[in-house]
Amino acid sequence: MLLGDMGAEVTRVEFANRLTKSERPDFRMWNRGKRSVVVDSDSETGLEVVRRLAARSDVLVTMSQGLPRDLSYENIRKLNELLVYCVITPYGDSGPLDAAPADNGTVSAFTGMYGDQGGWQEPPIYVELPITSYATAFVASLGVSSALYAREHTGRGQRVEVPMMAACLAMQTGSIVEGPRVRTWARDARGQQGINPVYRLFKASDEWLFIACGNVVFWNKLCLAVDRIDWLEDPRFEGAPWNIPVEHRDALIEMLGDIVKTRTRQEWLTYFSEQDIPCAPVLSREDFARHPQVIHNGIISQSQDEILGTVKSMGVPVKFVGTPASRGIPAPLPGAHNKDIISELGL
Repeated sequence: MLLGDMGAEVTRVEFANRLTKSERPDFRMWNRGKRSVVVDSDSETGLEVVRRLAARSDVLVTMSQGLPRDLSYENIRKLNELLVYCVITPYGDSGPLDAAPADNGTVSAFTGMYGDQGGWQEPPIYVELPITSYATAFVASLGVSSALYAREHTGRGQRVEVPMMAACLAMQTGSIVEGPRVRTWARDARGQQGINPVYRLFKASDEWLFIACGNVVFWNKLCLAVDRIDWLEDPRFEGAPWNIPVEHRDALIEMLGDIVKTRTRQEWLTYFSEQDIPCAPVLSREDFARHPQVIHNGIISQSQDEILGTVKSMGVPVKFVGTPASRGIPAPLPGAHNKDIISELGL
């Protein structure tokens, strides 16, 4: 979808014995802007369709599981030396995790993500956001783009391997990197509202807001704004905002929380904005979709889908002035373009 939004002509190839349910709302979004062909992986004709598509394409993206041996990189590169062959593996080509399940949840568990997630109970805590899948999509897109750029200089294609586990770890560098001068905040997480006393959720007298004092300048402004200059000289909070010792965080959270409770959320948002202190209201998904900035940026767009009718979904994620992106056609039904594609391939 990312490559298609940016202008690539994308053909989705599915094998007849393991079709994805095309009526699923997520399928309708991820597969927008693509053509669809369904082939029989056990037939020579089906494999030939894939081979001929690969022979005329710039990029092939595939998962490693269940891929017929005839479609391996070693075989496909003989047909197209310029091809960028991007293969997504769960844990890499080989190793002790070869037989482990390859779903988003299991791969995430092996990275230790659930042990770093803050919450009201002891970890591990499941993370609902499919970070591993998202990370893999972005790393794969970057890998493909880099390989295409390299091809412009070398005149050769290449195999690009993107392990889901490695992509997930790439998204967690802020919490897994350790060292004598590095504080790993996430490993101390025990509060769902946030572990940094001045970079977290707070409840005003009516609703929730987020205060985001992520550097010394904003920490100083916050102390002045709430009339607690003494916090700046308090040895417990030396090193704020990010290097407050674990044993002193709760005290600051409680004191600041008591102050925030004295006004409504809107009063704090107005006041903090005047004092140049980063903050934001906690909104629902519906509120987010209606937000003026979301509408202006086109983050959510409306389209017609032949199965779901009028739908609102994610707009194009990146915008370029010279080469504007586009959502393309709605997601097709599986095999919708079989006749056209097979004819184009001369089969």
